[in-house]
Amino acid sequence: MSDPTYEIVSVGDFLKVPPKRLGACLREFKIALEMARGTDSLLNVSADTLHPGATVSTTFKRFLWIDDNKRTASLKIEIGEAGAALPEDRTP
Repeated sequence: MSDPTYEIVSVGDFLKVPPKRLGACLREFKIALEMARGTDSLLNVSADTLHPGATVSTTFKRFLWIDDNKRTASLKIEIGEAGAALPEDRTP
């Protein structure tokens, strides 16, 4: 039997998680938020280093929680068409 999985896209989706497991879900959600913030920061520093003034726009669209007691997390990064904004080229 596979572990229960919950897709969280809106706040109301947390109601799908059994009350006794909500604490574990929220702990892992907090870790996912910290990972997303760190990744956003790293991507923006990298973009600015490679192309001064460049920025990267990231979004955290969903949280997929697997109730497996493993206390692990992963982050999936997708780069779309509007993923980075390079500054104007002002060379003469």
